[in-house]
Amino acid sequence: KYLCPKFINQTACISFRCGKEGGVVARDSGITITASQVIYPAVKFGDGDAAIVQGERTFEGVPVTITKPGLADTDRVGNSDTVYIGGGILITDIGDVSKFHPDELRLEKATGLKRLILGSTADGYTNAKLTSVNASPCKLLEEINIAGCTAVSDLDLSQNGLIKKVVATNTGCSVTLPNGGVLEELLLGNVAKLEILNQSKLKTFVCGYTNL
Repeated sequence: KYLCPKFINQTACISFRCGKEGGVVARDSGITITASQVIYPAVKFGDGDAAIVQGERTFEGVPVTITKPGLADTDRVGNSDTVYIGGGILITDIGDVSKFHPDELRLEKATGLKRLILGSTADGYTNAKLTSVNASPCKLLEEINIAGCTAVSDLDLSQNGLIKKVVATNTGCSVTLPNGGVLEELLLGNVAKLEILNQSKLKTFVCGYTNL
């Protein structure tokens, strides 16, 4: 009836490796999941015999936080741990995962995802491990944040016609937008190229220009 944690490998729609250099990546290991209907998504922390799977029933549009259990607050999620999030196309949001400094992001099955927060505008935040983001499978995506992800040089959103908000400050990332759409907010760093076509709903635009 609901997606069960034991099917995490079959239903995994999103995965990423924790990429911060050295030590504990995140003392708060919570993954906040929102789904489009009642399901039983699961999060797998790690691989092999050391992997821990935790599941939680969700309701339509109601966020639920799944946390890695049984560890002290000083040793939650370590460098190079991989996090797998199961729930198929029914997951619309995985919350703010910038605290994990995500690397090796996979979104191939995340076709229902509407919001993706990989970076942060907090002072001093940087993630040099994440080098690419392929958001093209996420046809329903409305918001993406890669702020501080300094190694991402290009972000192709040409297939994301529902995108409303893009945050890529503190990066040199060039963003490719769809021709036409519902974009309302575009916040960029110092980009080398930029083309905005037929985005009549754009209200907020910030862009560095030293590289243009």
